[in-house]
Amino acid sequence: MDIFDTPPKNGMTFNHRGTPIDPELRPLWRISLIALILMKLCSGNKANSKKVQALYSLVASEKKRHAYNSSITESGSTSIVNIRFDPLVDRAVDMGVGEKIFLLDETKNIKLTEKGLAFAKRIDRDSNTFILEKDFVSQFKKSHFNDQKINMLIAGDLS
Repeated sequence: MDIFDTPPKNGMTFNHRGTPIDPELRPLWRISLIALILMKLCSGNKANSKKVQALYSLVASEKKRHAYNSSITESGSTSIVNIRFDPLVDRAVDMGVGEKIFLLDETKNIKLTEKGLAFAKRIDRDSNTFILEKDFVSQFKKSHFNDQKINMLIAGDLS
């Protein structure tokens, strides 16, 4: 007797149970973190794609945040921060533009809109979201991550 030849007596039912995904893979999580980065770390609440990618890679990773802090506080530290450009960040920016949180200006800089700035301020005020990330970004002024620092970060030269 082959089980595939016999139909089940009570029929077949399939129950879809959603599969949880990591917050890092959710577009809203990325959009929120990018908005926070633009508001806290970028002059004029805008930055080019390279800067957004580098800062996102740094801020989103606990290991990279720790390594970066070690490199700037400890003289002679050999911490390595491996900055990776993530295509999902570009997709999150595109979705943020669609939701009118970001705006691409004439030079293709990513800029917070009024709606995006209000969104970022709400995230900043909420004490239960992005706790570790907000602690990290609050250590730096907007002028800290200039183009030279971003290029050095991407190159892995933290000296």
